[in-house]
Amino acid sequence: MRLRVSVIIPTYNRASLITAAVNCLLNQTRVPDEILVIDDGSTDNTVAVLQNYRAPVRVISQPNKGRSAARNTGLQATDCDLIAFLDSDDTLPPESIEHRVALLEAQPEFDAVYADAYLTDMDGNVLSKFTDSRPGLRPSGDIFPTLAYHNLSPIHAFMFRRVCLEQTGLFDITLHTLEDHDFWLRMAAHYRFAYLDEPLANYRVHDQMTTKTAAEEMRRGNILVQGRAIGMPAFDRLKPAQKVSIYTFYGTKLLALGEIEQARKSFMKAIRINPLALKAYGYFLFTLLGKKRALQMADLRRRWRS
Repeated sequence: MRLRVSVIIPTYNRASLITAAVNCLLNQTRVPDEILVIDDGSTDNTVAVLQNYRAPVRVISQPNKGRSAARNTGLQATDCDLIAFLDSDDTLPPESIEHRVALLEAQPEFDAVYADAYLTDMDGNVLSKFTDSRPGLRPSGDIFPTLAYHNLSPIHAFMFRRVCLEQTGLFDITLHTLEDHDFWLRMAAHYRFAYLDEPLANYRVHDQMTTKTAAEEMRRGNILVQGRAIGMPAFDRLKPAQKVSIYTFYGTKLLALGEIEQARKSFMKAIRINPLALKAYGYFLFTLLGKKRALQMADLRRRWRS
């Protein structure tokens, strides 16, 4: 059965970039049935640029509410079977939609799919793969245990069935960073994901990207989202070893931000589950050195890892 596909593009004052995003979708080997561009109150000439497009491109304008609210507008406006996202400063390789749709059409046991991505410069030159800069497991099936540890790919490397929104809900508009990680966590708590081991998204690196303009906010957002994951019923179902690993990793993030008391509590939770969790013990001892020394040790660890 041929499934209909919608790609949602939130945009704000990206007149110089939006055409590349839209055109990469029109040049796909499997052109989406619907390309929803949500103009989030742009004050430049974004709207004028978008007037040059016709179906399958559809433009919805709204007052500026943020990218999560813009994505939610798109989610509420589409009735397509499959949904993907694309930020207006990113692009997709030509076969991206075709390969992801093919998997979901052929394998109904999966509710969503995600893939690797290229990191590129603004001219499209490949710098590396996402999995090179963030190595680790990329599982299929129940990905919640891994996703509770860290995000697995950029937002435009995912695609999911619209029915998943029944349990997942919409994006949390109170989150200004890591809102995609939060969204996938809520989805992974109920649905099965497949992984495609090929780069099917271009994550363009530039000076105005959120990871560079709001690095501190992203670090705190990361803690907030992972803390939410730990509080979900899906976390309670994890194996003890998985919980120990996540509590320990979460504690190191808190430690790096100087949240010593909260970090100590997280390490203690890991130790209570497994009294032989040596790594958690080691970090727990850091927290007993006092805030200044603990931060020095955390900084030393971060520099050593980098």
